[in-house]
Amino acid sequence: STPWQILLRGFAGIGFPSMFIYVASLTYRYLVIMLHAASELFLTRQSRVVTQSPIVKDQGIVGGAIAAIFGKTLTLSEDVNYSMISRGWTGQMKSISQLALRKQDAAFICISLPSLAYLLYLSRTVQ
Repeated sequence: STPWQILLRGFAGIGFPSMFIYVASLTYRYLVIMLHAASELFLTRQSRVVTQSPIVKDQGIVGGAIAAIFGKTLTLSEDVNYSMISRGWTGQMKSISQLALRKQDAAFICISLPSLAYLLYLSRTVQ
């Protein structure tokens, strides 16, 4: 599978707006952070529980957990924003690796485009 940063770099290379790439990158990062925070919260809850509790109490715990995760990620997002600004964030994503069109990429394009054209032709003739 293609690593996320390389995929975003490819989107930038084909002309996607930088704001889209920036938002997609941060969304992915914060989803991972939120999932990690949620798994930590529920693991700590499970390690403290000895008996089964009523469903109403569990619903209250889940609501509180959602609020705690939201608070943690909001604080984290503000901290990340301040640190990015203090390090000179200009709105452009920088990557160490340079993307280049390889032979495998060209072969994939040469096979995919005619195949797509043929499938489109078939879908129009069948109707």
